[in-house]
Amino acid sequence: MSKALETLIQSDWKVKTAITMLKCNLTKEQANEALRKNCGVLRRTLKSITTVL
Repeated sequence: MSKALETLIQSDWKVKTAITMLKCNLTKEQANEALRKNCGVLRRTLKSITTVL
């Protein structure tokens, strides 16, 4: 099974959560929290995390 499919399953098929998990190496809970803090906007979430890292 591919890493992308595994992550989608782990994220309960939530695509934004899965992308955040993969791109930023976060857990499901961390990814959901990051998305929540950024009003669910994926671009803003990824940008805020990559500037912190």
